[in-house]
Amino acid sequence: MAATIYGSAKDMKLTNLPLKPCQTLGLVGACLLTSLNVSVYAKPFMEKSGRFEWNWSTMKLRFYGESSTPDSNEPFANIRQKAWQEGLLSAKSGVAEFHKNHLLGLGVDPVLADQSGQVAGNRTSTATWSLRSEYFSDGSVRIHMESSLPRALHKQDLIFSNQKPESPPEPPPFTGLVLRSTKAVSPRAYYKLVDESGEVLFSAKDVSKESYEKNLMGRWFIQPERYELTRAVGSRPVSLEVTPLKNGDFRIQRSAWEKAMKESRSLLQEARVAIAIPGTPSGG
Repeated sequence: MAATIYGSAKDMKLTNLPLKPCQTLGLVGACLLTSLNVSVYAKPFMEKSGRFEWNWSTMKLRFYGESSTPDSNEPFANIRQKAWQEGLLSAKSGVAEFHKNHLLGLGVDPVLADQSGQVAGNRTSTATWSLRSEYFSDGSVRIHMESSLPRALHKQDLIFSNQKPESPPEPPPFTGLVLRSTKAVSPRAYYKLVDESGEVLFSAKDVSKESYEKNLMGRWFIQPERYELTRAVGSRPVSLEVTPLKNGDFRIQRSAWEKAMKESRSLLQEARVAIAIPGTPSGG
């Protein structure tokens, strides 16, 4: 049997664990309310492996750390700290493995994929925060933790736009871009959008590094309703149909792309993109 306690500023200070801003300010209730609202209405694109949950819609990575002790006299704060450290160690190895396998699926050299995975694991373990704690009757503790999905999947040698996102002289006619895939596919950290002749129209080079580290090249959704996409692409997105290719990229009609992007190139730099998938990929 477990009792779940959502972290408060006072509670977290006891074990010296990182806090989210709202917890530090004592706004835990507001955070929980926001979380509940999101979970009720959204249809997130998630992948799960072991203790890890990879959310391609919210760009969050969630996992946990746990610890117990046979010594009933050990201070409870120590047990919590062990759970926290165990979670960070699991993040290093778990993220490294997921990152490597994701890159292998994108055709990256195995040695480079492994090296990039190790870097990603270390990076994730240094930027993780706590969500809540569970206390069990046997004395064990489980701390639920969260980090950034882009941080876990960032590939070191990607080339980005060398300009930071800037507001255009006039607001673009659209608030975002929705790429509607004709087939169910698995999410990717990066991809290319090509026209009928294979010419690249959109790639990581069109996205600023700052935006990529928040949204990758866009957020992924399964059969989303329009209102579910508002957080990712605003209230007035332009929607374009794309066809998945065998190499994982997408093909789009060039004339439709040029018409939509004529005055909206800044949307690409800011990665205000949502990829809408018609169903769950086979095996997912």
